[in-house]
Amino acid sequence: MRKSVRLLLILILCVIICPEIIYSQQKFYEYYEKGLNYASSQDWQSAADMFKKAIEIDAKDSYRKRVYGTKFIEYFPNRELGIAYAYLKQDGLARQYLDISLGEVYSERAEDFKNRVGNPSLLTAVEPKKEEPQKAAGKTVLFQRLHY
Repeated sequence: MRKSVRLLLILILCVIICPEIIYSQQKFYEYYEKGLNYASSQDWQSAADMFKKAIEIDAKDSYRKRVYGTKFIEYFPNRELGIAYAYLKQDGLARQYLDISLGEVYSERAEDFKNRVGNPSLLTAVEPKKEEPQKAAGKTVLFQRLHY
C-alpha cells in the first residue's frame, strides 16, 4: 500500500514537473533570433553570447534551416558570431568563425566582414544590403531569412 502511494506521488510529480522542464528548454533558433536582436541594437557581447548558445545546439550554417513544421529560416550563427567578435575587436575569433561559416556555406556577408576584420574604420562603414538570391560558389541560393 505504501509503495503504491509513493509511486503514485512520484508519478504525479513527474507529470507536473517534466513538461515544464521539457518546454522550458530553448531551441537553437530562439537563441539565434535573440542574438540577431541584440546585434541590431549593437549590443555585441550579448549577441555573441546568444550565438554561442545557438551553436552549442546546432552549429551548421544554412540558407534554409527547419525550425518546426514547414517553417524555415536563414541560419548563420557562425557568421553572425564572427561579425559580433569583429565589432568586439576580437579579430582572431572573428576570422575563425567567419572561416567556419564560409567553409559550410558561402555568403557575401561573411566574405565582406572577413575582409573588414582588423580595420575598425571599415566596421563603421554602412552595413551591406541583405543578399539577394544568387549563384554562390556553384550553388543557387533560393531562400532568405523568413520571419515567423
